[in-house]
Amino acid sequence: MINIAVLLAVWALAFAVLVLPVRPVGTWMARRGEGLFLVILNVIICLVIAFNVVLIGWLVLIVGGHALFPHVESDPLGFGLFFAAVLLFVPAFLALLAGYLRARKVSSV
Repeated sequence: MINIAVLLAVWALAFAVLVLPVRPVGTWMARRGEGLFLVILNVIICLVIAFNVVLIGWLVLIVGGHALFPHVESDPLGFGLFFAAVLLFVPAFLALLAGYLRARKVSSV
């Protein structure tokens, strides 16, 4: 149970850190127009950007995580990518989606 609480705390912290930088991205996506196709395309763009955040986090773990996470570099099964995905994908995607929805709401008023 404590593991789930720690994971939720890390997600909340990562979401809080990512909310401010994604506002310009949401504004950029909302300016492209409306319509079902563009909404689906913008959600796919959110997924791609969130996965890029995961890849950057994985790269940081590989380059600078030797002291804290020595098993990340030596693991052939790709635990580092899975670890970064669990910790970063959910808050990054939710922050991007929240920024996009906020920008759509502001632009429609």
